[in-house]
Amino acid sequence: MTPDRRLLSALISRMVDARRVGAALRGDVRGMLDLLRQGLLGDLGSSGLDTKRTDWQQTRLLSLLNAAEERIEDTYAAISAHMSDNLKGLVRVSNDGLVSMFNDALAGTGTASKRMEPLSWTDELLSRLVDGTLIGGAKSSDWWARQAGALSRQFADQMRMGN
Repeated sequence: MTPDRRLLSALISRMVDARRVGAALRGDVRGMLDLLRQGLLGDLGSSGLDTKRTDWQQTRLLSLLNAAEERIEDTYAAISAHMSDNLKGLVRVSNDGLVSMFNDALAGTGTASKRMEPLSWTDELLSRLVDGTLIGGAKSSDWWARQAGALSRQFADQMRMGN
């Protein structure tokens, strides 16, 4: 197989692997959000707020809303951290894999007299790269925090309306 064919084959393989990682991460996030949903529904079911609200129920509602907000923020912070950690790992693996792929493709062609070495990624550089990734125009950590805030507000609005 020619070097360009080897390189193309390796690139396609890397792209497939990256898609698999993406699918796994989406599954992880869905699972975390499902646990959040189950927890919130469990809290609602045991809240005793399904009748006309007494003073006790108003106090209970405020307590429930505070607990829900904390649960939502914790879940979205965990999602953000999980995504960040996994993307940092993906960058490291991709970097090493790409260098190896180029070295293998060019081996024996006389083109590469010296093997390429992978980049050294510091934790700070990886954090800046991954955490600075934009989702919907915002840094990823900010985007996840916004999602938590939006869900908290929507949940609180629905609870106050009695839905």
